[in-house]
Amino acid sequence: MKYVDIDGVKIYYNLTRKKMKNIRIRVTNPEFVEVSCPYYVKTEDVERFIRQQKDFIIKSMETMSEREEKNVEGLNIKDGETVYVFGKQKKLNVQRRDGFLGVFADDANVYIYEGENTNARQLYMLWRKEELERTIKQLCKEIGPKMAAPVPEKTEFGDYTSFWGENVKKTKTLKFSYRLFEHDLEDIEYVVVHEFAHFFEMNHSPAFWAIVAKYIPDYKARRKRLNGK
Repeated sequence: MKYVDIDGVKIYYNLTRKKMKNIRIRVTNPEFVEVSCPYYVKTEDVERFIRQQKDFIIKSMETMSEREEKNVEGLNIKDGETVYVFGKQKKLNVQRRDGFLGVFADDANVYIYEGENTNARQLYMLWRKEELERTIKQLCKEIGPKMAAPVPEKTEFGDYTSFWGENVKKTKTLKFSYRLFEHDLEDIEYVVVHEFAHFFEMNHSPAFWAIVAKYIPDYKARRKRLNGK
């Protein structure tokens, strides 16, 4: 992930090149933006466009940040506090430094290295989202072929509160909530299988649950854990 520094404010972005006519920016979360552009556009032109859209991007990020705060109010990102990473409780170790800025984790801890223009929460939330996206995309690569399911055209993520996952069959899009990050990998696997099963059955009929059970025999237990029941 790259960033553009605008008057001391770092705007992180993911860049996707594809067949299209113009540069487009999508603000889908408060930590970074999704940028798409034609294959021939230079990176410096992309970053110039981001600078031109600074006010729009910052305002959109602030709005999404306020919304996110309501969704993850229980996350206290401070030194010595604890968080759950894929179901495992870990202790936060926050340090201020001038060199490497970022986040990494081991079996028991999450280390956050913050700088003058960054803060622990911002870095953690960005890392949290990147880790969840990486994990679910890998699960999709493994699970989809096993189920002989269609390959999704898009995999999207957001701070969805009304669902853990969603299958938009018309556009072959799978959506997943960032709230899954705190849950066990087994329960996340269930959500991925659940959404792939919807490529075959768009309802929750006995036929649908039979497909889920074929790949996740204990899906009922996993669903109960996920929903806190």
